Amino acid sequence: MTNVFLRKLFLRIENYLVLAPAFIALVMIIFAEDNYCKVILFDQYFTVSHFDAGLFWCTVLMLPLLLHYLLRKTNKRNKTVARLHVILTLFIVFALPYVYYHTPLLVEEKRFDFLPTPQYEYWQFSIHVAYTLWMILIALQLIFIIYSLFSITSSKYRNQPYLTIE
Repeated sequence: MTNVFLRKLFLRIENYLVLAPAFIALVMIIFAEDNYCKVILFDQYFTVSHFDAGLFWCTVLMLPLLLHYLLRKTNKRNKTVARLHVILTLFIVFALPYVYYHTPLLVEEKRFDFLPTPQYEYWQFSIHVAYTLWMILIALQLIFIIYSLFSITSSKYRNQPYLTIE
């Protein structure tokens, strides 16, 4: 019984949507030099504990995980689309902590210097990469949610019995 559960848990690729952020948070809790990660949104620094960041990622990615489950149970899943969604999402989930970890802290006065310093230019590039990754992640999740809802409610399968959750 336990072996079957573990095999299903680790062999289904969509389960990594929740397992990977939890793993990243655990690694950061154990090996990071401090207990907080810095998040930069709208040119403001926020400090969040690694546990809270991992919990945030797990809850945000729970809806796509449930949609993967529904697509699989109703036999409407396109394996290529599902795997591509999971791989791209996991790439972004792993890339964002890396970008934020390597973003230098910037003194507020340095932003308004006449000639930008190399540290400011690197900071600006890092923030641009982080914003781009956030936008790609949001677009990817919205596209997958719309695709899933259309696939689940498509009229082609209206005569099938309702979904039973085992």
